[in-house]
Amino acid sequence: MKLFDLDWLDFYQRLAVWDRLTLNTRQVLAQLKSNKAVNVRGFGDDLQRLADARFVTVYGDGQRAKLHKECLDFARAIRAMCRHDILDQPDAAVLHGYILDHFTRAEQSALSTDGRSYHGSAHDLTRDAMSVGWLNDFLSLDNLAQAQEWESLREPDRYYYRGDSKGLILNSSEALTATQSIIRQFMSSTEPVLFKDTPVRFKHLSLPHLAAATYAGIRYLLLFPSMRRDDMTPMIGLWPTIPQRLHRPKAKQPKSVTPDQTFHCAYLMEDMTTVLVGASGEPPRVRSTDQALFAKAREQLESNLMSVPEWLTQIEGCAPGDRVQAAVEFLRGFGFIETRGTHGKDLRLEPTTEARDWLGMSSRDRLKSILDRLKPDQSQDQRAGLPANHSNLPGDFGCDIGSVEDAARFARDMLVLAELDDEDDDDYDYDTPFTSYGCDPHFAFLPRAVNCGIDLARDLDIPAALIDTYGSLARRRFVQFSHFVEYHMQQANPLLIRRQGAKPLKLNIGWSWRKPTDEEAEDLWGQLLVDFFRRRLLPLGGVQVGLRGRAGALCISLTDVGRYLLDLARDFEYGNCNDQQGRIVVQPNFDIVFLSPAPLAEATIARFADRKANGTGTLFKITKTSIFTAASCNMTASQVLDTLRDLCAKAVPSNVTREVRDWFDQCGRVAIKTALLIQCPNAQIATRVLAAGGKKLTPISDTVVELADRKFKAPLVKKLKETGVFVDQSSQPAIPKPKRRRRRRQW
Repeated sequence: MKLFDLDWLDFYQRLAVWDRLTLNTRQVLAQLKSNKAVNVRGFGDDLQRLADARFVTVYGDGQRAKLHKECLDFARAIRAMCRHDILDQPDAAVLHGYILDHFTRAEQSALSTDGRSYHGSAHDLTRDAMSVGWLNDFLSLDNLAQAQEWESLREPDRYYYRGDSKGLILNSSEALTATQSIIRQFMSSTEPVLFKDTPVRFKHLSLPHLAAATYAGIRYLLLFPSMRRDDMTPMIGLWPTIPQRLHRPKAKQPKSVTPDQTFHCAYLMEDMTTVLVGASGEPPRVRSTDQALFAKAREQLESNLMSVPEWLTQIEGCAPGDRVQAAVEFLRGFGFIETRGTHGKDLRLEPTTEARDWLGMSSRDRLKSILDRLKPDQSQDQRAGLPANHSNLPGDFGCDIGSVEDAARFARDMLVLAELDDEDDDDYDYDTPFTSYGCDPHFAFLPRAVNCGIDLARDLDIPAALIDTYGSLARRRFVQFSHFVEYHMQQANPLLIRRQGAKPLKLNIGWSWRKPTDEEAEDLWGQLLVDFFRRRLLPLGGVQVGLRGRAGALCISLTDVGRYLLDLARDFEYGNCNDQQGRIVVQPNFDIVFLSPAPLAEATIARFADRKANGTGTLFKITKTSIFTAASCNMTASQVLDTLRDLCAKAVPSNVTREVRDWFDQCGRVAIKTALLIQCPNAQIATRVLAAGGKKLTPISDTVVELADRKFKAPLVKKLKETGVFVDQSSQPAIPKPKRRRRRRQW
């Protein structure tokens, strides 16, 4: 150890003096190092006490003082306790810094005997030291021989001598028993102990045995010295999260609750529709660097999104900006939208032919087409190839490691980049249409973030486990989401079950496969449940959510849509707006007034009307432009008018019906094609050209003939030459010389 390898017996003996010092004196001593002197006025009335106890040495001038050589170890321990805020911030990042501060790399590797990491052992050691299993492994040592074998594995280069011939800390049965006894007593308490109170708390131990046990506990990351900030009191105890886990109440199966307000809508599908409708009218511009929408285009799409309750936007991923990004990613992944234009000039998102067909479906069929792509039976072949993302465990030390295929693709990409470094950078053809690379995320039953380093093919069928967990929710029954997750983390966790047995579960963490701790297994499964809720069930209408109580506890209930996604139902109903009838009025001036909030109706009407506001009141207006946009998305007048009749209790005004039909009748589709025109000097020559070309040519006028099939140009020129009709070479367009294209570097 770097900072705590000291005489702990002397530390205990000096605590009585430290306890009588003022807070100001303690702060001065905590900042004082061996080569530094301070003015004696900083110690106030404590100066004489410090000098008598050999804490400080006063210079001959009586104005300055420095640490006494016998107090250097004590002062070093005090400074080390102040370096890390263990009591107020007991997270993995703090423990990781603590380990790097106090242990050499060789010591870290020796302590991390179960699965070393490519980046070093501190990451693995951090996770182990935060677990109850770390303590239980030490407490399971039955005799001195086992203890010395266990300890020798954790001494990398040398032994730490404490007056014994073997050089081991646990050099006697008394030392092992003393260390195990204080660990057990700390596990029975929920709070750390003041250093000065440890001799009283462990009065069955002599002070030398207590000092040796303290050193062993600190040396092997069983005990952690810390400093209480408000009064500079030294403390010692287990890692703070361990007692919290040991003394937490047992999670109970969630009970049925009644929420105060609810919401249900497949807003991701509705957002995809909104983006496509907007892109059909005015394709949104995107940046050429990262394919992201420009701010103005993004804000325009956000303003057109369907309204959701304010409390729903507090859930991660439900903010308007996140919804637009998710909609664009899904549209790209499903091939409904693509980037077109010229790099550096006019890149934009435009709908594909498949998108127009999709927009022409009913809301239920549009949602079903998405769910069918994501259902587990459609993605069986994709499971083993899912890339592994961050584990999202405490401290976020997970590494983004993919499958073997991902690694191979990464290696190929790096070779391409190496070759590009040698190419000339001045030959890039900026007029070449830009094609995006790597923008489409992987779409399957499991989102990317849900994999978390589990080998799905070898270790556990995560989709089946998620189906069992969420399938346990009863129909039309709400439960508090936090209670649901907590229960399944602790009491019904498939990862905990797979940690034992002949083939224990392993996780890909930190570039190495390792057996997870109980804490890691709980945190990982809880993260899996939350991510699947946020990325699949909630945005696709798989759950109905609600708020309950003053604190606004989130509640969920599985819907028929969710059961269909989980492959527990053959069909579902969606988009039935009959319950919203009577709350919407269409006025003769083409305004659509909402008398009360109706999210599903908003999403439906937004396909053929311009949004004016949110909430209640005049939210939409039917315009000629909005009808033209709807027609471009394969909607018909009958669909629009039928929707209005279903939503409105009163009849749709006759002038609105008439204008909507007229506007749709004005719409039509044309095809723009490229053709070659043959200009003849007179009608006689034109007749001979038509005779030579046959059905390949079409007369435009007496002297102009159209050649639609450009591949027939060369045979036509040959035939015309045989009949005495020659092509004027000066009239043919010059073929541009192709530019050398430089591939852009991508990092």
